[in-house]
Amino acid sequence: MVTFTGWEYRHWDAMLLLLADASLKYYTNKGVRATTVARDVFVDVQEGWESVFHSEKHELVEIWAEGKHLVALKLLLTSASKILKLNIEAENAATSLSSRIELKDASFNIVKIMVRFIYIGKVEPQLMVQRGIDIFLASHKYGVESLKALCEAEIVATQENWIKLLSAATDCDSEILAVKCADSIKRTMELRQENTTFFKRSFSESLDAPGQLFHGPGNSSS
Repeated sequence: MVTFTGWEYRHWDAMLLLLADASLKYYTNKGVRATTVARDVFVDVQEGWESVFHSEKHELVEIWAEGKHLVALKLLLTSASKILKLNIEAENAATSLSSRIELKDASFNIVKIMVRFIYIGKVEPQLMVQRGIDIFLASHKYGVESLKALCEAEIVATQENWIKLLSAATDCDSEILAVKCADSIKRTMELRQENTTFFKRSFSESLDAPGQLFHGPGNSSS
């Protein structure tokens, strides 16, 4: 990953600021806003449990990833995601096993976080900080829309995750995350410009500063 830090990357600042500012204007014109408040995900959780209650069905399904598995209520999974429902039905048609599903493109830990969310409607804050983008990618891939919305609201754009976050925003068509990233880049570049200007001014005004660094010919101090 490329990180734009330090004096050696100062030539990127103006370009990054320009691109971030243009992106923010584009999304603002579309009415897109960065949000830090998720929709009421507990409504989705309650609907899932209500469907289990009224159905009187408590069939379990094994969810496999990376050679490990956990067990969950089949109806909760199918209520939370049309994609998971289709995957379970496809597995059933192919193997006649309705109690098993394999998620080949996700880590077991992320799958466990996703299933836990389907049950209780929350992700621990520390997990969101550490694995938020990975959780977001999995929720998009497997169609858990309420978890995807929670990630969009709670993921924080930082200088360390700009590239991965922009890639995820593009791959998953998330304008909210794109706005968050552009806003973070703009604020960081503006702050860096302010600090650089202050450094130059302070250094050039110093009695020991070599004037030719920041003054044109003929303006250096004698």
